[in-house]
Amino acid sequence: MERLLGNIANMPLIRTAIAFLQANPAYFEFIKFGMVGAVGFTVDTSLLYTALDWGWGPYWGRAFSVLCAATTTWVLNRRFTFRYSGPARCHRQWTKYLSVSTIGLGVNYSVYALLISVFTLIADYPILGIAAGALSGMMFNFLLSRHVVFWDRIKTSNAPVSLHADQWLARQHRYA
Repeated sequence: MERLLGNIANMPLIRTAIAFLQANPAYFEFIKFGMVGAVGFTVDTSLLYTALDWGWGPYWGRAFSVLCAATTTWVLNRRFTFRYSGPARCHRQWTKYLSVSTIGLGVNYSVYALLISVFTLIADYPILGIAAGALSGMMFNFLLSRHVVFWDRIKTSNAPVSLHADQWLARQHRYA
């Protein structure tokens, strides 16, 4: 496996990408944040359709699905994206995460509600509204999460600049 990782890491495009990510760790965090967002999108969508089947309607159903998706993404961002293991108690950090993400969630939900109320196609296929809302709220949530919720982890982190590309890739693979 390490030989395979070494071969991959020695490809020119991969070496360039790794060097870029080493020099700009925020971009790597944004990529991981997007991956976590994809999981959150799946949770959000699945629970919305479940709530619609339960007769909750598109607004209450989405409120429920968004809360569950936000909790899921907090857990994954804490462990995977920002690798946070600081002193904050989980319930306090979860509350802080939800509080600062309210802006992004508000943008997300507002875009969704506007689109399903204006466009019949989106009302018929709510996943389109979810996608538009999720993309619009993603940047707000990333910036607030990085600079407010996990800020103490960011300011004390050390980017793996001194590692060779194959070592860095192997280390990332071990943590994933």
